[in-house]
Amino acid sequence: MLTGFGKVGTAGYESTIPVLCFQNGQGQVTAPALSYSNSYSGSQIASYSGNQYYAGATIHAGGCDQNNNPYLGYIDFNLTPNGATTFKSYQNSSVLHINFNNLAVDTNGNLTGTPTYSPIASNLNDSTLKPTTVTRKLPYIGVNLSGLEFSTVINTATVPDLSQADAESQVKYSDLANMRQFVSSGLNTIRVPISWSFLALGGADDYTLNLAYWTNFVQPLLETLTSSGIYTILDLHAYMHYSWMGSQISGCNPSVSQCPDGKLDTNPNDYLGIWKNIYGQISSDSNINQQYLMLDIVNEPAAASGETLTPTQIYNAEIPVVNYLQAQNFPGKILIEGDGWSGLHSWTTTIYADGKTNAQVFSKANLQASGVDTSNLLINVHQYLDSDFSGTQNSCQDAAALSSTGVNGFNLQAFAEYLKTNGLQAIVTEVGAATSAASSCQATLKGFIDYLNTNAANESAGFVGMTLWGAGHGWGSYNLYVDPTTYQFTTMMNEEIGQ
Repeated sequence: MLTGFGKVGTAGYESTIPVLCFQNGQGQVTAPALSYSNSYSGSQIASYSGNQYYAGATIHAGGCDQNNNPYLGYIDFNLTPNGATTFKSYQNSSVLHINFNNLAVDTNGNLTGTPTYSPIASNLNDSTLKPTTVTRKLPYIGVNLSGLEFSTVINTATVPDLSQADAESQVKYSDLANMRQFVSSGLNTIRVPISWSFLALGGADDYTLNLAYWTNFVQPLLETLTSSGIYTILDLHAYMHYSWMGSQISGCNPSVSQCPDGKLDTNPNDYLGIWKNIYGQISSDSNINQQYLMLDIVNEPAAASGETLTPTQIYNAEIPVVNYLQAQNFPGKILIEGDGWSGLHSWTTTIYADGKTNAQVFSKANLQASGVDTSNLLINVHQYLDSDFSGTQNSCQDAAALSSTGVNGFNLQAFAEYLKTNGLQAIVTEVGAATSAASSCQATLKGFIDYLNTNAANESAGFVGMTLWGAGHGWGSYNLYVDPTTYQFTTMMNEEIGQ
């Protein structure tokens, strides 16, 4: 028997997602359709055995539906009547920048091996990606380009790809055409979520970067965007939790009860350690234009059930990173987030276990006392427009609710007053409304953008931008998906351009 889910790993802690699709001599897939769960477990392997002999199998990412699951290569096997199987040959597909080395079949019928990656080519100084000069009240307008943080493992089928060569050969896995449309419509900012799990393979206190992830996928994207003059927010998408690669997703995984999953980490040394190494890579790369780079220290800090997390702990973890980057004369913006998923609506109202709100802890007085220069610092908040502010529902609250106050309210004016009182600037890096719910969401989204414009930053205080959640070719049928034609993006640009 040969299993249909190959456990392929690096040093024992990375499992890629190859699925074997068994074929007969005519090249027809003859095994039952295989499925892939986002949470890897050895118990989830699919297998096929029988009296027929198979010439080999294709490898796909996710399942045997070749229209929906990327082709990764072809394997020949020697099969014997007693069921013994040996690996014969392997032909790699260069489509998705992944290859498998040292392939073998173990005594249990598992396909094993080691993945290697090839770089996505940078697309430097592409004139078609240069933002247009338009009048706007908010200096930074754009979308999140997701995929580098997807899954429990590095999934090369979802990694954002702006290379010209891949756009010509594999348009299905390219983001270049959409990016050109975004930019021509007035976008000038992209937020790039990356995974702490994929960066630090040895654990949260291992600050040595996984260069296979950085140099092949993260670095080319930063080079392409910043060299073209697109403001690029690099986001450590970690929820204040470290999730071991191959077992946890770093977020809210439907297959586990903890949300966010992983281990809560409030150790300032871990955030300073990983960011020192990230910035080391950035500062040594002349193709990354730091004038267009913005660094988001940690995405959506939040406590899972049974955990305690306070704004003070988050502040104490983020500020050493801010101090370090400013000491290095980093020329771009630095973004810091607060407790409770960094929600705008709860920033001034929710009191945490330290007896304080985010607004009380992240005050200008505290920041200045910590030696922070607030001139290049942005308070980073998120705002989803559904009834519980989670971004999980296919509807939005009515536009009239934007004026609501209290524990369950939007509290928009209170946040604007917080910025004004403290002389701080803010950016809303996740704004979400359901793609299929324009009738419910469009007026609310328009009202929220109008609020940002009304409270846009003057000399020192107010909003400087927003990025919609979320774009990228890996989303599929995701209910908050954004592309250049969806109402969320067109509404944002119609409300913003010419203001």
